[in-house]
Amino acid sequence: MFDKINDLEFNSFEDIDYLLELIEIANYPEDYSLKNLESSLFKIINHDDNTNKFIEASIEKFNTIKVEEVRNTALEFLYEYLAKQAGTDENLEDALKYSDQIINLNPNSKIAQRIIEYVCFRKIALSTFNKETLSEFEKNIIKYPFLKSNNRYYLALAHLYGNISLDSFVNKAIESAQLYLKKLENLLDNNDIIDEVSKKLISDVYTKAGNYYYYYKEQHKSAYAIYSKGLTYAPNDNG
Repeated sequence: MFDKINDLEFNSFEDIDYLLELIEIANYPEDYSLKNLESSLFKIINHDDNTNKFIEASIEKFNTIKVEEVRNTALEFLYEYLAKQAGTDENLEDALKYSDQIINLNPNSKIAQRIIEYVCFRKIALSTFNKETLSEFEKNIIKYPFLKSNNRYYLALAHLYGNISLDSFVNKAIESAQLYLKKLENLLDNNDIIDEVSKKLISDVYTKAGNYYYYYKEQHKSAYAIYSKGLTYAPNDNG
């Protein structure tokens, strides 16, 4: 059986079943080590004929392995492949789904954490920076607290707060505009991120906020204070 395993291409469920039969009767790790298993798993993901659907079906079969360490090694290996491929293809929801499976198997997986970070911040970059995006991001922070260890966490919040404040001023939703402007200022004042935050966004939000108080409310002192605050963040802005 060991000799035959080395000759299999692992592009059919018959080959997968043969490997599972070997794992079932072999003594681990004396007869069949994790390195032996990973060699066979590599053939599965590397074969041109094997689709994601085939690999997902193979995962269901490997999930029946009784030895936990062997089972988890197989599942994590295959989920990592699917997660990486989904991330590369910008299939963000699938990348997150497969990464969740990895985290369930190995909460400390650096690969899964990197993919989750990429997906969560990529989704923000592709969004319209509205309250719905912020709500989803806040839920992800609770689910994946390691996102806070990345400086992009503060940058993402700054751009979300800034855009929400700007849109709120445009729509005369002043309570919301003031709330998110204050959140933005708190981030900028307490984190070293100002050089990486969009200067156009800062210019737009403080110009719009100042104009609201200057022209619409005719509160010139308040407007001046807002313009001045904006210039502390974007001193070269002449708008």
